[in-house]
Amino acid sequence: MNVGSANIQGESPEAKGGCPIVCAGKVVGQWLEDRTGIISAYRKIAGRILPGGVSWCRVWPSAVLFLLIVQAITGVCLWMHYSPSAQTAWESVYYIQYQLPGGWLVRGIHHYSAQLLVAVTGLYLLHLVFSGGYRPPREWVWWTALGLLALALGGCLTGDLLLWDVNGYSASQVRVGFLTLLPGIGDDLYRLAVGGQTFGHHTLTRFFALHVSVIALGFWVVFGLHWYFLRRSERLAADGGLVQCPACRWLRQWWKSRLGSVGQSEASTTPPSVYADEPYWPGQFFRNAVVWLGLMIIILLLVLHPWKPAAKEAGGGLADRGARLLAPADPDPAAFYAAARPEWSFRGLYQLSNLFPSNPIPGLGISWKIVPIFVLTGLVALFFLAMPFIAWWKWGHVVNVAAVTFVTVALILLTLVSYWHDAADSHYREAVAEAEAMAQRVKVLAAGLGGIPPQGALSLLHQDPKTRGPKLFASHCVICHDLPGESVMNIRAEKPSAPQLYRFARREWIQGLLDPAKVGGPEYFGNTRFAASAMVRYVQGRYQNLPDSDKAAIIEALVAEAGWDGPSGESPVQKELVARGRDLISQHCTQCHVYRGEGPRGFTPTLDGYGSYAWLVGIIADPTHGLFYGARNDRMPVYWSSAVDPGVNRLQGDEVAVLAQFLREEWFEPDRPLPPKREPFLMIAGRWDGLRPTVPIPGDSPAERARWLYQKELCSLCHSMTGVEGEEPIMAYRPAGGDPGGPGTSGRTPWPPRRSSHSPPAAEICR
Repeated sequence: MNVGSANIQGESPEAKGGCPIVCAGKVVGQWLEDRTGIISAYRKIAGRILPGGVSWCRVWPSAVLFLLIVQAITGVCLWMHYSPSAQTAWESVYYIQYQLPGGWLVRGIHHYSAQLLVAVTGLYLLHLVFSGGYRPPREWVWWTALGLLALALGGCLTGDLLLWDVNGYSASQVRVGFLTLLPGIGDDLYRLAVGGQTFGHHTLTRFFALHVSVIALGFWVVFGLHWYFLRRSERLAADGGLVQCPACRWLRQWWKSRLGSVGQSEASTTPPSVYADEPYWPGQFFRNAVVWLGLMIIILLLVLHPWKPAAKEAGGGLADRGARLLAPADPDPAAFYAAARPEWSFRGLYQLSNLFPSNPIPGLGISWKIVPIFVLTGLVALFFLAMPFIAWWKWGHVVNVAAVTFVTVALILLTLVSYWHDAADSHYREAVAEAEAMAQRVKVLAAGLGGIPPQGALSLLHQDPKTRGPKLFASHCVICHDLPGESVMNIRAEKPSAPQLYRFARREWIQGLLDPAKVGGPEYFGNTRFAASAMVRYVQGRYQNLPDSDKAAIIEALVAEAGWDGPSGESPVQKELVARGRDLISQHCTQCHVYRGEGPRGFTPTLDGYGSYAWLVGIIADPTHGLFYGARNDRMPVYWSSAVDPGVNRLQGDEVAVLAQFLREEWFEPDRPLPPKREPFLMIAGRWDGLRPTVPIPGDSPAERARWLYQKELCSLCHSMTGVEGEEPIMAYRPAGGDPGGPGTSGRTPWPPRRSSHSPPAAEICR
């Protein structure tokens, strides 16, 4: 039997009168010691003697180790819920931040402890420089510390992209793009880092592998080597192994001298040894623990940022705390985030690179950007590596301290200049505000629409009329159309040359269209080729002779066609008014417009479903369609024409649908009912294509062109043309004027025509 196990099988400790709990603890402790030796190992570590004694200058390695442990614990927790692909990376981070209980806290601690790891490692390096801790025999202590800083920076660089949000995506594109500056191998290195020609799924898997394996494991290995070389140098150093900066050395001497004077006789004037050896416990452990507690408090303050108010929208409250998460990355080059910036630790280098132009260096053909990114940083890195050798020289330490001070101050000043420049840049502030609004919007959509769809979070924004609609309108419509609304509906044209579209086809818009003072003005047709058209003259003339009740009925019928205010009103009075208005439209408007099977096709917009979602989809896709403006189309391009060859389309089908919904203000808001679910674009486009009438086209001969113009300018709406030899007669849909082809004969409209109850005189229509 093992001697150390005697108490397990021997006499019970309780029989000797001891406390059962204490005695059981002793038994368990003795058993662990016998089997593992862990207690003696702990006593050896706690009781180890520190050459030169305890000091606050010894806390730096333990601070780095503490942050590394925090990084490891939180990193493993995040790893369990993270999926590194272009369609799931942002989505998994969103799940961690807003749905996983406590996920926002773990992610925030991981993020900010990484930033503190860079800061603490950098301060540790400065401590080694100013205290001379890089000089022989501590060369490897210095070099491994440099490796720790490089790995800490690499962890921030690779982790930034893993969010797959607009800032990390755009900033990483710029950083990795610097590889192409290297002559000869730059393009190959770029493709190796990216995993292809462009950022995508393989880029994420590469960066994720670097982040969790190469950098994380490498940090532990390098830190272990650093710790070994640090302990070894303490045993070999002639100064007792304690490396102190000048300030700590002075404070230590002062404190020791004060302690030495207490309790000594007046005759004793010799202070105790300043560098006496002391055990690790409890003095050094206490100092380390204070630093650990301080670091944790700083991390929690950064995570909670109590100085900022919590967002009230979706995702607000505690989940709004922690690390920032912007909108998901969009691979479209047009969606590049102009305000993308690196982390604070790279801001100085970022500002330095902005001091150099992108133009090629004369005679070399290489961009000047290679100087700050690779040449200067490479020289600084080589200098840092050579500092232990420079210190062999008599004045080497002074040179090293001066050089490190210069580099540190320069980086601090460049960093401050970078932040100051951004604070004064209105374009930067606008881009940041837009990105934050997009981030909040995607959270609102995900929370209000039942989660993130299988297509990914980016599809929420691509299908959201509130966010994508203004961009499409600004890109394709505002050159002609004004949108004088509020918020996202306020997009103003410099020189409007087409009707304004704010609240299109709603009651107030229809009232303006049928207002004789407005219809020919700049808000409607005043800046178009239809400024003196039959429509304008009709509204300003004959339409004014209608009773007010008839006008109101026509307006309500058109509003009902657009589908506003629900299904045409619920009250019997409202339904009767709409029905009467539809009869009036058939009586007064089908002279020019198609409505419910009546009216000419090919030159004027149909009033069936006027202003509805399907109607807007149709006219945006193809305004030259025979049920819209046909040959009379005034400058509006065809935006969609082919489902087989998308390359010929100015807009894709989903973009046309989003633009139509944007004009109708059909988007999700938490405080209002869900917008109606619309049919797929291709189904609507297919129906319009099936209804496409034949539209006359101009021929080559003057006669053919004259015939085309006769129909295009709407002469054929009222006047038949039947007297031209060799030409097929043109019959008016609803004759209201004479036949220019000759006197009335059999089968022709008489000259002058006979009037009917449904055919007003041409002079009245065209007045």
